[in-house]
Amino acid sequence: MALESGANAALMAPTEILAAQHDRNFRRWLEPLGVNVELRTGSTRRSDADATPGLFVAPTLFIGTHALLQESFAPEKLGLIIIDEQHKFGVTHARYCCARERTPICSS
Repeated sequence: MALESGANAALMAPTEILAAQHDRNFRRWLEPLGVNVELRTGSTRRSDADATPGLFVAPTLFIGTHALLQESFAPEKLGLIIIDEQHKFGVTHARYCCARERTPICSS
């Protein structure tokens, strides 16, 4: 629903392997529908232009690891945050992730 309404979404996974698996599956499912899927992990290098707010016109599902907690990651209109295996991140990480936006829906 968040992506359909034009908002962005984020899916945080505990490992790069799991994030890559999610990335492959969600690309297969969502890109034919016009939804961008972007992988962001510690080993994925991004230029400053990639981190520029407003870069993506279509709704984007950002999939990643702790890289989604970095200050440099600040997508506009983040409407949904999903934390896979939240127990591996800790309550502090989950609260930080959800507190960065005004009214996101957070799920774990």
